[in-house]
Amino acid sequence: MSARSPLEAMQALKEFRPFIELPDLVFDPQVKLDGPSLLAVNVGARLGVLGDPFSLPATAESVEKLAAMKIEVIDQTGTVVGGGKGTDILNNPLNAVLWIAESLKAEGKTLKNGDLLSLGSFSALLPPKAGDTITVRYIGLAPVPAEVTVAFE
Repeated sequence: MSARSPLEAMQALKEFRPFIELPDLVFDPQVKLDGPSLLAVNVGARLGVLGDPFSLPATAESVEKLAAMKIEVIDQTGTVVGGGKGTDILNNPLNAVLWIAESLKAEGKTLKNGDLLSLGSFSALLPPKAGDTITVRYIGLAPVPAEVTVAFE
């Protein structure tokens, strides 16, 4: 809660987890949403799928890797259907960590050991359909990409 830089935020984090955010589009896609409406529906996200945790050393190099990482959303045919890069979230996902901590402090709340943070989406919302299998792969953080897969029945 006292971190002031991405590196300080990284030093306070225990682990990272690949994550698939599951959209819950409660509005018709034709409806134009404003900021308060998006906030009221949690920016269209309701649930998520967590992958296995992994650690990164709390170094300036790791901070840079988070900004430079590439994210791919891959369907059951192996087609890349979405994705992005680390800079898509406030220029570095650790900036979102800092923002969340500051926002909570402003509300008189604190993060506790074990809390999970969802930092935002790297891709356009892709509502799943029955029969889809989706893998989200985080490339560039370690020699082997971190990934999480979910099948929708």
